[in-house]
This record gives sequence, C-alpha cells and structure tokens, in this order.
Amino acid sequence: MGYVALIAGVTGVTGRNLALHLQSCERWDTVYGASRRPCGLGGKVKDLPMDLSNKASLVDTLKGAPDVTHLFFCAYRPTGDAAKDVDANFGMFRDLIEAAEEAGLQLQHVSFLSGTKWYGNHIGPIKTPSKEDDPRAMTPNFYYDMEDYCIARVGAGADWTWSSVRPNPVCGFSTGSAMNLTMTIAVYASICKEIGLPFRFPGSPQAYNALLEVLDADLLACSMEYISTKPHAGNTSYNISNGDVFRWCEVWPKLAAFFGLPLAEPQKFSMTTLMAYHEWVWQKCVEKHDLSKEVASYKDVATWGFGDWVFGQEKDWFSDVNKLRRTGFQEQNLDSAEMFLRQFKELRAAKLIP
Repeated sequence: MGYVALIAGVTGVTGRNLALHLQSCERWDTVYGASRRPCGLGGKVKDLPMDLSNKASLVDTLKGAPDVTHLFFCAYRPTGDAAKDVDANFGMFRDLIEAAEEAGLQLQHVSFLSGTKWYGNHIGPIKTPSKEDDPRAMTPNFYYDMEDYCIARVGAGADWTWSSVRPNPVCGFSTGSAMNLTMTIAVYASICKEIGLPFRFPGSPQAYNALLEVLDADLLACSMEYISTKPHAGNTSYNISNGDVFRWCEVWPKLAAFFGLPLAEPQKFSMTTLMAYHEWVWQKCVEKHDLSKEVASYKDVATWGFGDWVFGQEKDWFSDVNKLRRTGFQEQNLDSAEMFLRQFKELRAAKLIP
C-alpha cells in the first residue's frame, strides 16, 4: 500500500505542481486535490471540494478521504492585514489538522509552506544568506504560529511528523494564484510586444542589480515529497531554491530575446496600477493567438502586486540551502535563466501565452 496525499490549495502554483509531481510517482496511490474550485487534473488526482474557512464542514468533507496519510498545506489567503493574516491562514491550517484527526485520518506527515517572510523581508532588507536558525523578525507572522503549533503537537505526542520549506519566489504555472512570477513576466512581455513597447525592467536600477534567487515549482514539489517521506528529514524547516543566485540585469536580456523584444533602461512603475489598464491588450492576444480558455481571465492570469513586490527588492535576498542538501536531497542545481526560458517554452506549447 502506498501513500495518499491531501493537498490543500491545489489550484495554486505550488499545489498544482505538487499534485502533478505526486501523480507521476508510483508510491503515491491517490492525491486528493482540495479547493473550492476543481483542479481538473485527472488521473490519480481526485477533486475534493473544500472550504477551508468553514470549520464546521471540514470533518464531514475529510470523512470522504479516509485513507489520507500525508497532508500538504499549500493554501494562502491574503487579507492585506498582518494580524488578520494570522487569523485566516493559521486558522485554516489548525482547523484542517484537527478536523483530519477528528475524522479519523491516520496522518503520518504534515507539510506546509512558509517562505522568506519568515526572515522579515516583507518588513525590510534582511541578512543574506538567510539561514534556518536566524532569529525571528517582528510579529505578527502566521508562519511562526504554524511552526509553533506543529512543534507543540509533536511534543505532546502527535503520531505525525511535520516539515516546512521556505522558498523565495516560486515559478511555474497556475491561474488565480496569489504569487505567480513566471506568468506575470510572460503576460507583461506579451503586452509589451502587442503594443510595440520595449521590454523594460519595472523596478529601480538598484533592484535590477541586486542578487536574488527563485525556485522552480517542480523542484519545490520534489523537495516536499522527499522530505515528507524521509523520517530523518522531519520535524524541522528548510530553505529551498534553484541553488543559484543571479541579478535581473543578467537575466532580463535573455527574457527579452525569447520574446523578440528590444531592451530599454529599467523604469520603476507600479504594475498594479498601470497594467490594470491593459486588459484589452491581453484579450486581443488571447483571441489573436487562439490561446487556451485557462488564460482568458486577465485578473487570474497575472499577479501584478506580486510583481511589484519581487521587482521592488533593492537589496540582496537569498538563502543558504545546505541544510536540505545535508539530508541527501541534491537536486538544487538549476540555472534560473534556463528555468525561465524552459517554462516560457512550455507555456507557449500549451497555448497559455503567445
């Protein structure tokens, strides 16, 4: 008998790619994709309609998946307020675990995502490289609540182990995700090409030259699956990235070349504000290039606020990833520029971008 996964937040960039990865692994018998809307991935992935904000409904829902062994929490609900984020996101996490236990699920492992907000980069510049044992930043921060809850539960005798991973921007495909860097760049480039503009980096010269890292969503999925099935790797947190660091000034010209766009000097602007005006351009691209209906909704296909945050980082921001390597996971060896180009090719082949 193999493992059975429950992925909360399966329609996001992390959950979707994790589901696809587990579907390809023989040792996973079933993958329950939990979300309010179907993920439609098929195969081993079974849709499990779930409203994480409705605590009263969770027990009955989870009784429909009694064979779950591993819970992967990939859901995220931003509120715009740090204190409310704790109530919303930690609340969903705690309620799901306790509902799973009340429904009689025999959990072996609980995995959740945190990120570099753990180190406080949403507050201001942070020490680099960030290490897992760095001191915590100013609260509120729901990642701290999630980890403290797991430590306390395991310390009190819970039968399951836990783990969390702390990635920098995750790159892959999803629609309706709160954080989706690859599609944001691709849609921005496509709009520039359609209206005849050069491909400007939408941040400051300082951000253009800062060191950073990103993470392929497929690699993140591999790491989460590895950690969750290796007893020696449990009950702790790990930084995770592609394994390299880069500067946008080195990568941006390669992205421009892929889309056949001329370069121009960086010009900082609010993507949230200015790109809102260009929905008509994207709709023209969808019709002109007969793109998939998955990308027909402009509000779901790109995350301009996330783009503003990523391209607004003017100080170096990257992590030490050797703790995970020391567990035996040696896959953090990607070239990030090559990752972007590969993902753009995949999106184009799937008719998700022009």
